[in-house]
Amino acid sequence: MTVQALPANQPETFYRGAGRIAEFRTGPALPDRPEDWVASVTTRFGLAPSGLSTLPDGRVLAEAIEADRRHWLGPDRADTGILVKLLDAGQRLPLHVHPDRRFASAHLASPYGKTEAWVIVSARPDAYVHLGFARDVAAEELAGRLSE
Repeated sequence: MTVQALPANQPETFYRGAGRIAEFRTGPALPDRPEDWVASVTTRFGLAPSGLSTLPDGRVLAEAIEADRRHWLGPDRADTGILVKLLDAGQRLPLHVHPDRRFASAHLASPYGKTEAWVIVSARPDAYVHLGFARDVAAEELAGRLSE
C-alpha cells in the first residue's frame, strides 16, 4: 500500500470558517474556508470541477482513479463510494437535509444518498449541535441507541 499525502482541497462555499482547518493541517490551507474535501472524486453540484482533489503532481484524483482503479481502489471496487470532509463552521449553519440512496437515485441521478457521521475534534465550550429524526424518538430509545 502506498500512502499519498494530498494538498488541501477547500472549495468556495457560502459560509465562513474560523481558521481551524488551516491550524489542523500540516500543509498550506486557506484560513477562511470552512470545508476541506479529503481525497474527493465528487464535484460541487453544478460547479464542476470545484470539489475535486488533485494529487501533488497536479493530476486530478478522479482521473487517476479512472485510469487505474485497481491501484487506487483495490481489485473489487468500482468507485470510492465515500466523501470525507473536514468542516470548520465559523458561523451558525442553516437547516439542511440529505437524501437517502433511494431518493438520490430516483430524483437526483445519483447512486448515493448522504449518511453522515461526525467526529468533533474541537469546539468552543458553548458549542452545540441540533439533531433531528424522521419520526418521534422516545428518550429511552435514544439512550438505548447511544449505549449500543
